[in-house]
Amino acid sequence: MKNLLPVKLLIALLSVIFLSKTSAQVKCKIENYATEDGLSHDVIRDIIKDKEGFMWFATWNGINRFDGKNFVTYKAIAGDNSSLSNNRIDIIKEDAFGYIWLRVYDNQIYRFDKRTESFLSIAAILGTTKIEFDNIITDKNGNVWLTTIGSGIFLARKKANNQIEITHFGQNSKNNSPLSSNNLNFIFKDSDHSVWVGSEKGLDNISNSKQGYKSNTILKNNNVKCCFIKGNSAWFGTDEGDLIHYNKIQKKYKKTTIAKTAINAIIKSKNKNLLIITTDDGELITFNTVTLKIESNLKVSDSPLHRIYEDKKGLLWIEPDKHGVFMVKPKESKTAFFLSRKMLLF
Repeated sequence: MKNLLPVKLLIALLSVIFLSKTSAQVKCKIENYATEDGLSHDVIRDIIKDKEGFMWFATWNGINRFDGKNFVTYKAIAGDNSSLSNNRIDIIKEDAFGYIWLRVYDNQIYRFDKRTESFLSIAAILGTTKIEFDNIITDKNGNVWLTTIGSGIFLARKKANNQIEITHFGQNSKNNSPLSSNNLNFIFKDSDHSVWVGSEKGLDNISNSKQGYKSNTILKNNNVKCCFIKGNSAWFGTDEGDLIHYNKIQKKYKKTTIAKTAINAIIKSKNKNLLIITTDDGELITFNTVTLKIESNLKVSDSPLHRIYEDKKGLLWIEPDKHGVFMVKPKESKTAFFLSRKMLLF
């Protein structure tokens, strides 16, 4: 299971190059590490730094731990009785207890125990390999939320004997754990430790209680695509172009139609009481959270727009449907599109 490989003198400085105000570049040293340096494979799919300071790499040939001097490879080897079915690792996460969680190429989930250097199969606990997992989401309480492709959500919790207790939240689940649909659009961890789930048939909230975690349906018969949640206010966008405001204290929601097509992303402006929203019709909409009215609607593209990022200068960077990136100056309603080394200027 364990394979320790000596490497050359390692000085690992992975730096992001920023442009200064004078357009000068920060000097830095970058070194490349490959299989000859100890990595088990040149293809790396995911990277984390654990609580002990070690770097972990998800590769196409197991997981690699790097301590600044050596790489250690953990993987399944023929005849070693490992429960790991596939060495091609796509996602790696660490939970609050220090366990390493993996999603492998065949969409199965494993928990790696650093102390015993062993893998635990979630499929073995569930008794089936037919469930395909999509993502791993950890929280500060030690919970691990496992989203699936068409099978809802599984909550994995550590038991006293280091084993795992699993609760399924799904469309046909009972015992306080039903969801509006098994086909999920998003899952969002709130600051109050609850989890919001948007699906093709509604909106659910999963929260902890004296009886354990239970789900509560907030909105039915709506394809809820995205969210922005902060404090006691939650905003959701639907496939029908509706913007929904939910007050977590009053437990009431208000729906406003702001587009003719799906709302794909919502963020809040850093400087104003404005939501910035993208749609399937290529629109960039600003919505005032005080007046509950649209302030502007800029047609950016003929194709759908998706995720948004607002930088320190107030510029908006928007993910298009396919390639490239849009940059928008909201105050001037000007747009630039960047594709490879070519760009369209303002």
